[in-house]
Amino acid sequence: MKSHPFSDFRHGQRLRETVRLLAEQPEASVPQAGGSASKSQSIYRFWTNERVQPTQILASHRGSVVERANAAAVVLAIQDTTDLNFSGLQQTSGLGFINQSQQQGIKVHSCFAVSGSGAPLGLLHQHTWTRAERTGKRGDRRKKATREKESQRWLDTLTAAEQGLDESVCIVHVGDREADIYDLFVQPRRSNSQLLIRAAECVNKNETT
Repeated sequence: MKSHPFSDFRHGQRLRETVRLLAEQPEASVPQAGGSASKSQSIYRFWTNERVQPTQILASHRGSVVERANAAAVVLAIQDTTDLNFSGLQQTSGLGFINQSQQQGIKVHSCFAVSGSGAPLGLLHQHTWTRAERTGKRGDRRKKATREKESQRWLDTLTAAEQGLDESVCIVHVGDREADIYDLFVQPRRSNSQLLIRAAECVNKNETT
């Protein structure tokens, strides 16, 4: 019998019911998906429950993701960042700047596992944060170590994504131009681990130095 990450097993039951209701109507609001005031309130109470943490929700299904990944010969660990824009929620606290405008929301960096044949396997890791300032100074960013910048998320996610995977599985970490970071290339990785990163800058082979 697998252990669950919640201190109260009812939280796991509520999570499954919430996911089921929202997955059946992904375009619907919570009241529409819930179908009744009592079910809608149950979802809202679950989301605001201080005893339920995002790490617990991820841990509740990561074991199954790892099982599926270990059954594959090749796993693509695809990292990317997205913005959740909640600018319309004027009374919501805990939000931050998500770009160079005044828009407010949450930054989310996810690592999604896909098999070599293209089958989705699930979420391996996720990190969220908010920005207190709209933007930083480029000159200051260049002076800071990677661990002091948002770029550190790429390194941390790489390490977290590999946890639990069998050595026999070839894991390929995939990232866009934001991941073209020297520190990521020299980050310690397990054996049978590769990087597939889009270059931020192309070198002209015809140039002479």
